[in-house]
Amino acid sequence: MFGTETDISSAANRELAEPVSILMPVCNEADIIEEVVDEWANDVLRFCPPGSELVFDDCSNDGTEIILRDLAMKYPFIRINAAPRDGFFKSALRLYRLSTCPLIFFTDSDGQYVPAQFWEVARHIGDFDMVHGAKVDRKDPLYRVRASSVFNILIRIMFRSRCQDVNSAFRLIRRPMLNAVLHKIRH
Repeated sequence: MFGTETDISSAANRELAEPVSILMPVCNEADIIEEVVDEWANDVLRFCPPGSELVFDDCSNDGTEIILRDLAMKYPFIRINAAPRDGFFKSALRLYRLSTCPLIFFTDSDGQYVPAQFWEVARHIGDFDMVHGAKVDRKDPLYRVRASSVFNILIRIMFRSRCQDVNSAFRLIRRPMLNAVLHKIRH
């Protein structure tokens, strides 16, 4: 989805009818978190409806929490949940449960995604309950790229899915869909 050139600078491509909770698990991202937050604030959140939020589940021990607290003074839409370091899955569940908006967007906090691409996903949410992006030109280590490829092939075969990259942390979900499945997720 992200391989096409799109004019994301036009205002028509930056519209949401409902507020969005942008969720990010974060662990030891002190070197990059300020840049990531500023990009999300400038490219996405400033165009979102009132009530939109940027929510972090933070288990850092490198000073990331202090940076986030300072950024929360600059950006009132930031919420920070201090969390134990208990894994990505539990962090994601906490974030989904902490979200308050009708639309929920989940992504990583490590700067691998381009925030402006959010609008490519968002423009399709009127037609679907969930819109899922995919990484293009991954910067991950080769073993992770290969493992992800194998996993995605298995998912496509087993579930007859057309999702290009089910591992991608770049998805926008409507709250009713999330609420329908969240209580059933165990692993």
